[in-house]
Amino acid sequence: MITKRCTRCCKRKAVSAFHKNKRWADGYDYWCKSCRAAYSKEHYQRNKKMYVAKARRWGVKNRPLVKQLVDTFKKDGCKICGEMTACCLQAHHRDASEKTESIGNMISDSHSFGTTRVIAELAKCVCLCANCHCKVHAGLVTLL
Repeated sequence: MITKRCTRCCKRKAVSAFHKNKRWADGYDYWCKSCRAAYSKEHYQRNKKMYVAKARRWGVKNRPLVKQLVDTFKKDGCKICGEMTACCLQAHHRDASEKTESIGNMISDSHSFGTTRVIAELAKCVCLCANCHCKVHAGLVTLL
C-alpha cells in the first residue's frame, strides 16, 4: 500500500485518502481529503458573505439566460398533443438513467448550474405537457 504524509495534520495515510492533483509530482494533493474538507468548510464560513454575493451576482446574470433556454425548448409545444401553453409544458427525460438533474431544479437554483449544463440536460429531454407527461410515466402513452 502506497502512503503519503498530509502536510496539514502530519499523519501518514494511504494515497486513496488524498484527492488526485496533476500539479504535484506524485499526482496527489498535499492535504488529505478530511483536512481539505475541513479547510474548505472553515474558508467558506470565514468568507460566506463573499460567496453568497458571488452566487447572487451569477444568478442575476444567468437566470434570464437559463429561462431563455427553457423557453426555446418549449417553443414547439408538447410533442404528443401539441399543447402550447408554456406553464403546462415540462421536460421529460427520454432515458431516465441519463438524467443528472431535474430541469426545474436547474431553473430555480440557476446559480449552481451553468448554461452549458442546462443545454446538455435539455438535449436529453423531450417537451411534453403535464397531462401527456403523466400518461407517459403511467405507461398509457409511448413516445416514438
